[in-house]
Amino acid sequence: MSYSNSSHYKQILIGRPKGNVTIPIEAKTIGFKYYESIFSPILTASLTYYDVGDLVRASSNVDVQRRLGTLRDSLPIIGKGEESVEFFIENESGFLDFRKSPFKVSNPTPILQTSQSESVSLSLLSESSVINGTHKSFKSYHNTISSSVEKILTDEMGFSPTKVFVDQTSNSDSFRMNGNRPFDIITSLSKKSISATGGPGYFFWETQNGMNYKSIDSIIQSEPVATYTHTDVMFDTDDRRNDFKILKEPVYHNNSNILSNMYSGVPMIKETSFNISDFSYSENYKSLSTFAYPTLGMGMGIIDPDSLYNESDKTIDTDWLTNVDFSRTIFSLPDTGSTNPGISTTVVNSEKFYLSRSIQRYNLLMSHVIDIIVPCNLGLNAGDTINCIFQKVSFDSKHKGNKSELNSGKYMITHLCHDFTPRSSYTSLRIVRDTPGIYTSTEITSNV
Repeated sequence: MSYSNSSHYKQILIGRPKGNVTIPIEAKTIGFKYYESIFSPILTASLTYYDVGDLVRASSNVDVQRRLGTLRDSLPIIGKGEESVEFFIENESGFLDFRKSPFKVSNPTPILQTSQSESVSLSLLSESSVINGTHKSFKSYHNTISSSVEKILTDEMGFSPTKVFVDQTSNSDSFRMNGNRPFDIITSLSKKSISATGGPGYFFWETQNGMNYKSIDSIIQSEPVATYTHTDVMFDTDDRRNDFKILKEPVYHNNSNILSNMYSGVPMIKETSFNISDFSYSENYKSLSTFAYPTLGMGMGIIDPDSLYNESDKTIDTDWLTNVDFSRTIFSLPDTGSTNPGISTTVVNSEKFYLSRSIQRYNLLMSHVIDIIVPCNLGLNAGDTINCIFQKVSFDSKHKGNKSELNSGKYMITHLCHDFTPRSSYTSLRIVRDTPGIYTSTEITSNV
């Protein structure tokens, strides 16, 4: 049986914890969608159910006659965070288990109502949204960024250390919470973070496994969790290859848009900086081509730094940089501590070490954006990498293969949606990559 036909609502309970009331609604559920995104530290979901008013008897403070009624009227569901939804859904690929950390109802909306029944859509938010929304802190942090993030999530917000996954950073930063929401602070730290391997840029997001603060480098270098194939070949009903087919035509949203890359500064950024402590001004040109960052495809055409070494005067020749047209200028004003006399004028985490490179890295990563739909796979998470094999349109002999060597390869999942209906279930994915090609530059040379 295919993953898309084998998902089951094992348990869906809606209740009001303060009133110690829980109502099973799995038999009434006609649609359920679960969402993850590497751009969001909060999980979301939507649930649609059909109600004929036979589920719950109202309490006297809601209905003096204590009649049976709909969930929305008799529980009641008012969407102030007082109602929660526990759910456990599984199929052969895995499960979604949020029985111990139920979602909160944020927006109950009737979508179809008659005198005898109604259909209601519930917008759901993970428990972390409430923790983040109600937490206020004025603590100061002076440590590596990764250490500060871990302390905020575990010590301040109370997340279990087994549910917090943080990549170590090589740089530090000093900051004060100032009553801001913790997730806003951590998100702002992402672009300032540099991984232990030297690559700029982090993502902060939540999955069913917990909270993640991961570097772009580590995500790109992670092993693919599955391989999906876009093919017209039909397999037998019981063939497990059906579970790893791309079910519909891929939708391409971005494919190395030259204007988008240019405006975002991917090819070259001119970085200007003014230091208010000594009134010094500097200009630098930053190109990703000079950094050997890991990529999902063929690579960026890395320039060997040794080739720029001038043997005569023992210097690095950077004249080539100024001959390349830059497409974006960034101005920075380093905080040298001048607003805190007597402490220090040292710049703790200078923008010149991360700002330009992180901007380029984030934008390059989104150079190739594709939407695909696959059979429901509950083992997938936002931030995972997968291999995708797309068909090659060719008039040549098919025995030479029908795999597109340009479009196929390793992709990263940025957005994920598990979509469940009473008859079937699917997983929608938005996948991205920074460079095209299934082979690395070394593999291309060896195959010529």
